[in-house]
Amino acid sequence: MTVSDTRTPAPPAAPPTNRKFQLFATPGTKSASMLSIPLFGSVILGGSAFLAWLKPSFTAIDLPLNMIWSDLWDYSADALWLGWVLLGIAVVGVIAAAAPVTKGWQVVVVGLVAVFVVGMFFRAALSADSFDLLRPGAYAGGAGALLMLVPRGR
Repeated sequence: MTVSDTRTPAPPAAPPTNRKFQLFATPGTKSASMLSIPLFGSVILGGSAFLAWLKPSFTAIDLPLNMIWSDLWDYSADALWLGWVLLGIAVVGVIAAAAPVTKGWQVVVVGLVAVFVVGMFFRAALSADSFDLLRPGAYAGGAGALLMLVPRGR
């Protein structure tokens, strides 16, 4: 009488992959990293809301949203605040850039919204001849919004 072996055989080893870890995913390549340029841009956009946008030290959270389609100094303070809108766009951008189920065009659409909002702020500053009053937060917000337009590598 023989005793049969009830153990199951081990599954075959997985084939080696050619995926390399990169800090940022480059377009057209597969990367093991979750970091991408739009994700980096979203973080910059969100962080810029806490930096000074106008002299002397007005952050984006201090600025009402309706000032971007009116004159820079002709607005009412009973509106939605620009900083909270930027933070909301940045959160959606982080989720869209980091989630593997989102498509590249969805991240670019969020970037277009960010470019529109920040671009309208710069338009208001130009129309009021107040471009010299802009602080680094406005430029960081513009850079973050533009980085959100770069297609990710998946």
